[in-house]
Formats: sequence, structure tokens, C-alpha cells
Amino acid sequence: MADAVEHYNNRTSVSLASSRHSYINNRDMLLHSRDAVSTGAGAIIGFSLFSSNSGDYFAGGAVLTLVILWISTPGVCDIETQLAFFEAFHQNRYNRFLHLSTLWPHYLTIIMLILGYSSHWAMLLSTIYSGYFIIADGTVAGMLASIGALLAYPLAERVLEQVPHAWEYALIANALCWTIQLCGDFVCERNIRRVSFSTLFLENYVHTMLMAPLFFVLELSMALGFRDELRSATENNVRVILASLHQSKKEEI
Repeated sequence: MADAVEHYNNRTSVSLASSRHSYINNRDMLLHSRDAVSTGAGAIIGFSLFSSNSGDYFAGGAVLTLVILWISTPGVCDIETQLAFFEAFHQNRYNRFLHLSTLWPHYLTIIMLILGYSSHWAMLLSTIYSGYFIIADGTVAGMLASIGALLAYPLAERVLEQVPHAWEYALIANALCWTIQLCGDFVCERNIRRVSFSTLFLENYVHTMLMAPLFFVLELSMALGFRDELRSATENNVRVILASLHQSKKEEI
């Protein structure tokens, strides 16, 4: 098990068991510093580009902040490892259902919110999502997720045109999706580790904002009996993560 933990540490560029709660602490510090740097850099770049109005300022800064945050995430394209993190911290089946059922609505509302300010930034964001899904998983699941990401843009555009106050509804729906996911983690996963809303938000940020729609398609494909190799590898990695967290809890006692 020690060798497996060391191997997993090397793959993810973070420590899982070198000291008490070192994985959680190291990742929190990484996300705090990265979040601050990426937010500032993204806003500056977005403001300085082809922004003709305040809507472009906001949308450009938001999109580029997300992109910089994603790029600076260790192992962002290692979907096997990222899926293992997601499953390890979502062991409760009801909580996992809550997450999976809100992933695509969450993505659609993001596109709608950006589209309300700038059409070209919203189109760029949906294209980035689509490209990432293909790069992270070049199988049928990745292609389906990629197509879904692209189709979200015309769907969001149609909804905004046809439904009065659609942008306000999207904002409420987006906040509701965040609330459901965070509360599900806080209530259902407390037996795995100590949790707080700030920690849960930071640890789930990249998963929720970038990888989550692909997670949904992968989980669905595995539930239907496909991707046996991915299922086996993910289960092995989940056991490593949970064993490390269990060891950390024992050392704390």
C-alpha cells in the first residue's frame, strides 16, 4: 500500500500521506495561492483584450480566469486520476446522485451567464470545454461530452431569447446547483474527513467548473457496462486515496 500511495503521489504532484492531513493541507494551500494568482491574471488579461463594453470586461475576465486556473491544475488532463479523486470524496450514493444530476445544468447555466454579457466569450468558453473533453478522454464518451458542450451554446442562446428573465433564472439555478453539491458533501461525506464549506468549495472548484460534465458521461458509460478498464483503474486509485485518508485519521487520534 505504501508503494501505491507513493506512486499516486508522483502522478498527482501532491502528497497523500507524508504527514498528518498533508494531502488536504497541501492541496488547500495550492488552491488558495493559485486562485489568487489566476483571478488577478485573468482579470487583467480579460480587461486588456478586445473589450468594447463592461459586459466584455466581465465575461473576458471570468473566462480567462477559469482557463488560467484550469491550466495551472496538476494532472488536469489525467481524467483517470481526477475521476478517482471525485469518487473518493463522493462515497455516498445519494450524494453522488445529487452531484451527477446537477453537473450538466450547472454547465449550461455557466454558458448562459457568460452569454448574457458577451456572445463571443460564451462561444469561446463552450469551445474550450469541448476541446478539453476530447483531449482528456479520446473515446466515445469524450466525444459525446464534447458535442454536448458545443450544443450548450445554441441552446443557451435560444433560452435567453425565448424565456423572459432567463438570465436571472440561470443565476438562481447556478447558485442552487452549487448549494446542492456543497450541502451534499457537507452532510454525506463527513465520515471521510473533516469538512467545511470553504474547503469543499476550493477542493471541488476545478472538478465542478471543468471536469464535471465529462464525469457524468464517464459514470453513465461505466454504469451501462462499458469502460471496464477505466472502472478497474479508478476503483484501485480510490482505494489508495481512502487508505491514505484513513491512515491520516488514525494518526490524528
